[in-house]
Amino acid sequence: MIALDETVAPNVEGDVLEVAAASGQFQIFLALVEAAGMQETLRGDGPFTLFAPTDAAFEAMPKADLDRLRSPAGHDEAMALVSYHVVADRIDIVALNGRTRRVEAADGHMLTLDARDGLRVNDHLVVAPDIIAANGVIMGLNQVLSPTVRVASH
Repeated sequence: MIALDETVAPNVEGDVLEVAAASGQFQIFLALVEAAGMQETLRGDGPFTLFAPTDAAFEAMPKADLDRLRSPAGHDEAMALVSYHVVADRIDIVALNGRTRRVEAADGHMLTLDARDGLRVNDHLVVAPDIIAANGVIMGLNQVLSPTVRVASH
Protein backbone atom coordinates (compact mmCIF):
# COMPACT_ATOMS: atom_id res chain seq x y z
CA MET A 1 0.00 0.00 0.00
CA ILE A 2 1.26 3.46 -0.89
CA ALA A 3 1.39 6.02 1.91
CA LEU A 4 -0.43 9.23 1.07
CA ASP A 5 2.64 11.41 1.51
CA GLU A 6 4.76 9.46 -0.96
CA THR A 7 5.01 10.22 -4.65
CA VAL A 8 4.24 7.24 -6.87
CA ALA A 9 7.06 6.33 -9.25
CA PRO A 10 6.38 7.71 -12.73
CA ASN A 11 4.78 5.34 -15.21
CA VAL A 12 5.10 7.06 -18.55
CA GLU A 13 3.38 4.10 -20.21
CA GLY A 14 -0.03 4.66 -18.60
CA ASP A 15 -2.57 7.45 -19.00
CA VAL A 16 -3.87 9.37 -15.98
CA LEU A 17 -6.71 6.88 -15.42
CA GLU A 18 -4.43 3.84 -15.57
CA VAL A 19 -1.91 5.41 -13.21
CA ALA A 20 -4.67 6.53 -10.82
CA ALA A 21 -6.04 2.97 -10.80
CA ALA A 22 -2.58 1.50 -10.20
CA SER A 23 -2.01 3.78 -7.21
CA GLY A 24 -4.99 2.20 -5.44
CA GLN A 25 -6.11 5.36 -3.65
CA PHE A 26 -8.50 6.90 -6.22
CA GLN A 27 -11.07 4.13 -6.80
CA ILE A 28 -14.10 6.29 -5.95
CA PHE A 29 -12.89 9.15 -8.17
CA LEU A 30 -12.38 6.65 -11.02
CA ALA A 31 -15.91 5.28 -10.50
CA LEU A 32 -17.23 8.86 -10.81
CA VAL A 33 -15.18 9.42 -13.99
CA GLU A 34 -16.95 6.34 -15.38
CA ALA A 35 -20.38 7.52 -14.12
CA ALA A 36 -19.72 10.86 -15.83
CA GLY A 37 -18.70 9.14 -19.08
CA MET A 38 -15.35 10.96 -19.16
CA GLN A 39 -13.00 7.97 -19.56
CA GLU A 40 -12.42 8.46 -23.30
CA THR A 41 -11.56 12.14 -22.83
CA LEU A 42 -9.12 11.47 -19.99
CA ARG A 43 -7.45 8.68 -21.95
CA GLY A 44 -6.74 11.19 -24.75
CA ASP A 45 -3.53 13.04 -25.50
CA GLY A 46 -4.02 15.69 -22.81
CA PRO A 47 -2.17 17.08 -21.12
CA PHE A 48 -4.38 16.81 -18.04
CA THR A 49 -3.93 17.50 -14.37
CA LEU A 50 -6.35 15.57 -12.18
CA PHE A 51 -6.86 17.05 -8.74
CA ALA A 52 -8.22 13.70 -7.62
CA PRO A 53 -9.68 13.33 -4.13
CA THR A 54 -8.47 10.19 -2.40
CA ASP A 55 -10.92 7.48 -1.41
CA ALA A 56 -10.63 8.73 2.19
CA ALA A 57 -11.76 12.19 1.02
CA PHE A 58 -14.86 10.75 -0.65
CA GLU A 59 -15.61 8.53 2.34
CA ALA A 60 -15.99 11.71 4.40
CA MET A 61 -18.99 12.66 2.21
CA PRO A 62 -22.51 11.60 3.23
CA LYS A 63 -23.17 8.11 1.82
CA ALA A 64 -26.44 9.28 0.20
CA ASP A 65 -24.55 11.97 -1.78
CA LEU A 66 -21.96 9.48 -2.96
CA ASP A 67 -24.64 6.93 -3.94
CA ARG A 68 -26.49 9.64 -5.92
CA LEU A 69 -23.29 10.60 -7.79
CA ARG A 70 -22.69 6.96 -8.74
CA SER A 71 -26.25 6.38 -9.96
CA PRO A 72 -27.45 6.91 -13.55
CA ALA A 73 -29.63 9.79 -12.28
CA GLY A 74 -26.49 11.48 -10.95
CA HIS A 75 -24.70 11.53 -14.33
CA ASP A 76 -24.80 15.32 -14.78
CA GLU A 77 -23.78 15.95 -11.18
CA ALA A 78 -20.91 13.45 -11.47
CA MET A 79 -19.80 15.11 -14.70
CA ALA A 80 -19.83 18.54 -13.03
CA LEU A 81 -17.89 17.25 -10.03
CA VAL A 82 -15.24 15.45 -12.09
CA SER A 83 -14.91 18.40 -14.50
CA TYR A 84 -14.19 20.69 -11.54
CA HIS A 85 -11.26 18.42 -10.61
CA VAL A 86 -9.64 18.40 -14.11
CA VAL A 87 -7.41 21.03 -15.71
CA ALA A 88 -6.41 20.78 -19.39
CA ASP A 89 -2.74 21.46 -18.65
CA ARG A 90 0.22 19.64 -17.10
CA ILE A 91 0.81 21.23 -13.69
CA ASP A 92 3.44 20.01 -11.27
CA ILE A 93 5.03 21.40 -8.15
CA VAL A 94 8.24 22.38 -9.97
CA ALA A 95 6.28 24.46 -12.51
CA LEU A 96 4.46 26.29 -9.71
CA ASN A 97 7.84 27.24 -8.22
CA GLY A 98 6.49 28.18 -4.78
CA ARG A 99 3.93 30.62 -6.18
CA THR A 100 0.18 31.05 -6.22
CA ARG A 101 -1.57 30.58 -9.56
CA ARG A 102 -5.18 30.50 -10.78
CA VAL A 103 -6.11 27.93 -13.40
CA GLU A 104 -9.35 27.11 -15.19
CA ALA A 105 -10.96 23.76 -14.51
CA ALA A 106 -12.65 21.83 -17.31
CA ASP A 107 -16.04 23.09 -16.09
CA GLY A 108 -14.98 26.75 -16.48
CA HIS A 109 -14.57 27.52 -12.76
CA MET A 110 -11.26 28.86 -11.50
CA LEU A 111 -9.05 26.93 -9.06
CA THR A 112 -6.47 28.63 -6.84
CA LEU A 113 -3.20 26.71 -6.55
CA ASP A 114 -0.94 27.77 -3.68
CA ALA A 115 2.55 26.24 -3.69
CA ARG A 116 4.08 28.55 -1.07
CA ASP A 117 4.05 25.82 1.61
CA GLY A 118 3.42 22.40 0.10
CA LEU A 119 0.54 22.55 -2.39
CA ARG A 120 -3.05 23.52 -1.76
CA VAL A 121 -5.96 23.69 -4.20
CA ASN A 122 -8.64 26.11 -2.99
CA ASP A 123 -7.14 25.69 0.51
CA HIS A 124 -7.34 21.86 0.35
CA LEU A 125 -4.09 19.99 0.84
CA VAL A 126 -2.49 17.92 -1.91
CA VAL A 127 -1.43 14.78 -0.03
CA ALA A 128 -0.05 12.85 -3.03
CA PRO A 129 1.68 15.32 -5.41
CA ASP A 130 3.10 14.81 -8.87
CA ILE A 131 1.92 11.32 -9.76
CA ILE A 132 3.18 11.31 -13.34
CA ALA A 133 1.37 9.67 -16.27
CA ALA A 134 1.92 9.64 -20.04
CA ASN A 135 -0.78 12.28 -20.66
CA GLY A 136 -0.58 14.35 -17.49
CA VAL A 137 -0.20 14.36 -13.76
CA ILE A 138 -2.37 13.42 -10.78
CA MET A 139 -2.48 15.42 -7.56
CA GLY A 140 -4.17 13.51 -4.73
CA LEU A 141 -6.37 15.73 -2.55
CA ASN A 142 -7.44 15.25 1.05
CA GLN A 143 -10.92 16.68 0.34
CA VAL A 144 -13.45 16.86 -2.47
CA LEU A 145 -13.47 20.30 -4.10
CA SER A 146 -16.68 22.33 -4.29
CA PRO A 147 -17.01 25.24 -6.71
CA THR A 148 -17.84 28.58 -5.18
CA VAL A 149 -21.46 29.55 -5.72
CA ARG A 150 -21.91 32.67 -7.77
CA VAL A 151 -24.77 34.82 -6.54
CA ALA A 152 -26.38 37.08 -9.12
CA SER A 153 -26.85 40.67 -8.01
CA HIS A 154 -29.85 42.68 -9.07
